[in-house]
Amino acid sequence: MKYNTATLPNGLRIIHLPSTSQVVYCGFGINAGTRNELSGEEGVAHFCEHVTFKGTERRRALNIINCLETVGGELNAFTNKEDTVYYAAILKEHFPKAIDLLSDIVFHSQYPQAEIDREIEVICDEIESYNDSPAELIYDLFENIIFDGHPLGHNILGEAEQLRTYTTDTAKTFTGRYYKPQNAVFFAYGDINFKKLVTLLKRATKGLGEAMPIVDDASIVTPLPPYVPQTKFVDKGTHQSHVMIGNRAYDAHDERRIALYLLNNILGGPGMNARLNLSLRERNGLVYTVESTMVSYSDTGVWCTYFGGQARQWRR
Repeated sequence: MKYNTATLPNGLRIIHLPSTSQVVYCGFGINAGTRNELSGEEGVAHFCEHVTFKGTERRRALNIINCLETVGGELNAFTNKEDTVYYAAILKEHFPKAIDLLSDIVFHSQYPQAEIDREIEVICDEIESYNDSPAELIYDLFENIIFDGHPLGHNILGEAEQLRTYTTDTAKTFTGRYYKPQNAVFFAYGDINFKKLVTLLKRATKGLGEAMPIVDDASIVTPLPPYVPQTKFVDKGTHQSHVMIGNRAYDAHDERRIALYLLNNILGGPGMNARLNLSLRERNGLVYTVESTMVSYSDTGVWCTYFGGQARQWRR
């Protein structure tokens, strides 16, 4: 498998995997997520992901929504603990349009306050939906315990009360720190000419300046707190019990993570024949859902098992 790579003078790294696919998948990966938030900024990375679609110097929000969809393409984004990714899927004849749009929203968004006021309520609805799902909420509660209040354990969505205080300046402050070519990777997959891709990205990011070091915040350089085993019970008034057991695990640079990924898949992967599913559900009927999860971050990781079932059964 051969990749094409290049780095522009402004620091933007480019990686392309050639294929025969007539659909091109491409986007920007920004090296900033929840763990990059300062105290008082909880939820701001995900907030910026939402409002980055709300207008640039050249486009209004509706123009951004329609730009790729009118030619059958897709535009979307997601935020995790260490990255924010903006991506598109489009037929290869239209991929220059995707590059122009993605570069525009990532590096030239204006974050109009009127749009922010509306979008914050959308995010607050997302938070309430999440809070209504204990099977999802338990993962955030667990990581906050594992990392003992460190930004890596923060809830990605943030809290509604704090989000309602965020403004245009809030978005510009966070993106001004991290949404820069030297802190990003542009990725592409599909049947496209790599030289043309590099030329289009040079044009789209022209004027963004030469690469300069990113001044990172204290959350990255501050060591993770020591791990202290503990048990915590939270009464959510639900009919089911939701239980999670786990520990810190290997980081993304540790070769041992591959073996743990394999073991995790055998134990609690998506297959119906995973060991935990066979033992707890198929043979004993103790749970409705059971799974195990392995996540590697840049300097640590998390491994855990989760199950949900009748409240009276959890101790068994």
